[in-house]
Amino acid sequence: FSLPREIDMDKYKINLKERYQQEMVIGRRQLLNMMMGQCADLIMNGENYEHQHFIGIWRLGSVSNRTKIEEELASRIKEFETRYRNVGIECEILQESEIVKLCNLFGNSLHASHELVDESTLYSPIMIM
Repeated sequence: FSLPREIDMDKYKINLKERYQQEMVIGRRQLLNMMMGQCADLIMNGENYEHQHFIGIWRLGSVSNRTKIEEELASRIKEFETRYRNVGIECEILQESEIVKLCNLFGNSLHASHELVDESTLYSPIMIM
C-alpha cells in the first residue's frame, strides 16, 4: 500500500533565499527566483507530498515450524531489499516499533506520527481480567 507524507519545504526555501541573496549573476538569480516561486506554489496548492510505499511479506505455517519460517522470511526480505537497492531504490526493513506506528496510521492518522511506542506494551492484552 502507499501512504502520502507531507514534505517539509522550509529548509529548501531558506536554501533558495540564501543562494539568491549571494548570487551575483543575473541569469542565475532569475532561475533561483523562478524556483522560489514554484516552491511557494507547491506549498500553497498543497501539492508538497511524497508517497511512501509499504510491502508486507509473510508466510503462513504451523507454530512448530516457527524458526524455519522466520529464517525463510528473513531471507526473502533481505533478497527483496537487495533487488530494490540494486536498481537504485531506497528501502528500509521496518522493526517492530515502526510496524506498530504504521498500524496506528490506520486507526488515527492525525496523531500516529507523533506517538511514541512503549516497547513493553507491544503485545499487551486488550482486556485484563
